Amino acid sequence: MAAAAHRPLLLRIPLLLLTLLLGIPLAASLNQDGVLLLSFKSSLLADPLGSLAGWGYADATPCAWNGVVCLAFPATATAADQMRVVSVILPNAQLVGPISPELGRIEHLRHLDLSGNALNATLPVDLFRAPELRILSLASNGLTGRLPEEVGQLQSLRALNLAGNALSGPIPGNLTLLPNLTAVSLASNYFSGALPTGGFPALQVLDASDNLLNGTLPADFGGAALRFINLSSNRIAGAIPIEMASCLPANVSIDLSKNNLTGAIPAVAPFVGQRATAFTGNDKLCGRPLDSLCSDASTSAVDPPNVTTAAKSPPALAAIPNDPTDAMPGDAGSGAPTSGGGQGRMKLATILAIAAGDVAGIAILFVVFFYVYQVRKRKQRQEVEKKRMGATVFKKPEPMSDESPDAVGRSLSCCLRKKAGEDSDYTEDEVTDTSATFAAKEANHNADKEAMAAKRKAKEGSSVLVTVDGEAELELETLLKASAYILGAAGDSIVYKAVLADGAALAVRRIGSEDAGVRRFSEFDAQMRAIAKLRHGNILRLRGFYWGPDEMLLIHDLAANGSLANVSIKS
Repeated sequence: MAAAAHRPLLLRIPLLLLTLLLGIPLAASLNQDGVLLLSFKSSLLADPLGSLAGWGYADATPCAWNGVVCLAFPATATAADQMRVVSVILPNAQLVGPISPELGRIEHLRHLDLSGNALNATLPVDLFRAPELRILSLASNGLTGRLPEEVGQLQSLRALNLAGNALSGPIPGNLTLLPNLTAVSLASNYFSGALPTGGFPALQVLDASDNLLNGTLPADFGGAALRFINLSSNRIAGAIPIEMASCLPANVSIDLSKNNLTGAIPAVAPFVGQRATAFTGNDKLCGRPLDSLCSDASTSAVDPPNVTTAAKSPPALAAIPNDPTDAMPGDAGSGAPTSGGGQGRMKLATILAIAAGDVAGIAILFVVFFYVYQVRKRKQRQEVEKKRMGATVFKKPEPMSDESPDAVGRSLSCCLRKKAGEDSDYTEDEVTDTSATFAAKEANHNADKEAMAAKRKAKEGSSVLVTVDGEAELELETLLKASAYILGAAGDSIVYKAVLADGAALAVRRIGSEDAGVRRFSEFDAQMRAIAKLRHGNILRLRGFYWGPDEMLLIHDLAANGSLANVSIKS
């Protein structure tokens, strides 16, 4: 029974030995760099794109793997050792997990780019022990923790890109000791504390924007090779030290916006050559290129150190002007203000003068506009008065839908209205006054006296009713009391049938306003009298006419059976 129990165990031992014997050659076929890379692969939590699917122990070297670059080195033991890994480049591969410290043990690793992934956890210290590492790019990941001080051991490091992570803590001060470092990007992290002191010997680009850096700007911060410095969106406070200008090239581009800097911007290169946007967001910063000017106290704070100022002199000597030709404080003959209060009064007077000029300009504009308004209003009033002074005219009545030549008669006075928007109703006194103004009251005068009276009234601007042919004198009152029927209309010309009180019927033709006032009264009177002398069976006798500045009426016999035009159309 005991032998039977141990038999399965004895059968397992040869299988285990066989597995080990088979596994040793498989592991031994891959060089050391490949084994370290497989350790990095095994530490990852996910590889959704399968970027590392081709990495395995079956290859002698990892040189054919995705993202791996090798370089030939002198042989040491075997031929396989000649090809060594120098670059691991896997950006935007969506790798998830921590960074394996075995990557820092690759002996000849020079370029490591794992940016744009989802790597997390902290930066392993062993990663900064790669002796030949030149480019380290871990931007746009989720790395946390501090930047190890061991970064100062990378003497071959040229570019360090850790932007877009969640790194915190101070920036290691030994970064300024790296002799070959040319580009550093630490933007969009949570770095805090003061900037490292000392200059960068070879640094050209430094971007530490959008962090929590505080403290003040070191006086020796800079580097002779710098071309671009971005320290915006931090919490750096204090004044900009003028000594910092001596540590920077004159053509360097600086961005110190959105900080807590105070005082005056040094009026020396490279600060004076920057744009105003390089200093915006610092409420207590003044001087060029900003629009906010500095007071004398702020300006003296940034004077060059080799300039002797009055503040360093004893109180007794501080009152002595530097220029002997300047007026002394008690000199009354100078006539110029000798105190800051006098200058303040001059500035206040200038401001008041400018304000008074603005007010005067506005007042002048108001007067001009008011004058133009009054002139236009006066012209409108004059036009209204002219219309009101005009004579009574015939108005074209609005035709009714059921109106016809046989319609119910109406008084001819409904067509006479006053001008200029007055009420349509009028009193008997107004009609009587109008008839007295327009009608010729003298009876049985000869034609010459009648024409002379009509001309005189026409010259006075009044309306005239003239009888040119007929036994009875036509009067305006008679026409006003007559019943009127519309016979026809053509354009602005309307023909009415006027039935007088004695039963006599006349035709009244209204000539439109377009022709009114074109001819003078004398011409119109001559034409009408010439027409009245005509005698023909097809010409109606002209009894009289009405002349006014705006209207003209022809009064002639009524053709009871219509016009010749109607006869020709019917035929």
